[in-house]
Amino acid sequence: VANSLVSMYGSCGSVEDAEETFWDMRSRNVISWTGMITAYAQNGYNSKALEMLHAMNLEGVSPNDITFVSVLSACSHGGLSKRGLGYLASMLADYGLAPTIDHYVCAIDVVGRSGEAGEASTIAKAMPFEPDPVAWTSILAACSVQQDASLGAVAAEKFRDLDPKNDASYVMESKL
Repeated sequence: VANSLVSMYGSCGSVEDAEETFWDMRSRNVISWTGMITAYAQNGYNSKALEMLHAMNLEGVSPNDITFVSVLSACSHGGLSKRGLGYLASMLADYGLAPTIDHYVCAIDVVGRSGEAGEASTIAKAMPFEPDPVAWTSILAACSVQQDASLGAVAAEKFRDLDPKNDASYVMESKL
């Protein structure tokens, strides 16, 4: 029940209630820790989310793939591209977790939000999955910020190939 409360409070923006519930738990597992990391990440407490990952490790609780989605999201919204890529690499190297397409898309968003559209495209091409429309949207958004019309046109075309009925790529491309 407490894990559900942490998640609910976090989703509702009541981070203090999530913290209180989390710290009042008699025992915490990966779901508890991930819930609190997610609550921080969803509400803009990016540094606290990363501090919580560190505390989780100190407690001997290993993160799971869902934990890393929230960690990468915190890095993305905090403008921490190098740290985000470090966490992506750490998944396999330190925890034996193979990154999923969701992790790679988060990494694309991390570098894209930091203004590195070219790096975002490189990650998309190198990942062991076909980039999905969300990946191309992240690249297109980065191109819009950087005014990179050339790469933006490629990203928009790739997006349209995957989701031809979605007009968002036309709108985003028009802003280049």
